[in-house]
Amino acid sequence: MPLTIRTPLVILPLLLTGAPALAQHLVVLPSAFDAPLGADVTLRSENAGGNAPSPAPWPVEIAWLFVRSGGTQENRGPQDAPKPFEGQVKVTPASPGVALIGLDLPARTESAQPARVLSAAHAAGRTDVCPDRPILVRWVKSAATLVRVRDESGRVPPDGTGTSKAGLLAEIRPLMDAALTPAGGVLPVRAYLLGDAAPGAVILATHSSSGETQRVTSDAKGIADIQITLPGTWVIRSTMLRAAAEGEAAMSVGEASLTFDAPPPPPVPAP
Repeated sequence: MPLTIRTPLVILPLLLTGAPALAQHLVVLPSAFDAPLGADVTLRSENAGGNAPSPAPWPVEIAWLFVRSGGTQENRGPQDAPKPFEGQVKVTPASPGVALIGLDLPARTESAQPARVLSAAHAAGRTDVCPDRPILVRWVKSAATLVRVRDESGRVPPDGTGTSKAGLLAEIRPLMDAALTPAGGVLPVRAYLLGDAAPGAVILATHSSSGETQRVTSDAKGIADIQITLPGTWVIRSTMLRAAAEGEAAMSVGEASLTFDAPPPPPVPAP
């Protein structure tokens, strides 16, 4: 689908061939992906780009942070967001189940030089975007993570939270509960930008300990399948780009990430 913006575009189908450039995505990781009910979950942030994720200071400005679990949701805004201590923050899921924790950084609209727009288009896998002058771009950045919260019996009751739409500005939503689905199968995910499905989104899925990375592209409904080949921590991220329908910006660029721990597959029964 061609991008229409308010400044002339030069179509360069050969310029952006090959794998897309990798943006620096904000990634949120818990101290543990498994916690008893009532325990604090400590969150840290990292930057994930072309190399292994690197530690990053907790964002100074947060537009929205939420903790959703068991049909309840705690929302924090810029004034009452958790204060970082030694670069980390703590939240407490209210109910057993899979807790969905996410945050938006403040969106910003600014004039972007052609090289920066080209870099974003490259990361998004777009081969049709090359402005010849600065244009206004709305930049959004979001991150989410899934944490298993056990009840008094040690169970993690499934309640659909892990597959619910978060409502983040940029979002990767698992369509199966990634925190409860054993490794060895397919995880369908759906990409969203500003609330709408993001067709053609380039999605990168990295298994943290092995470094195995997959690149998939979402279909017309924003859906793509990821092969969860190994148990352990997975980092899913995407850069999405689309023309702005209204407002001052000519285009919107979203960066989204999702982290979760894939459980090991059940043992094979003895013959």
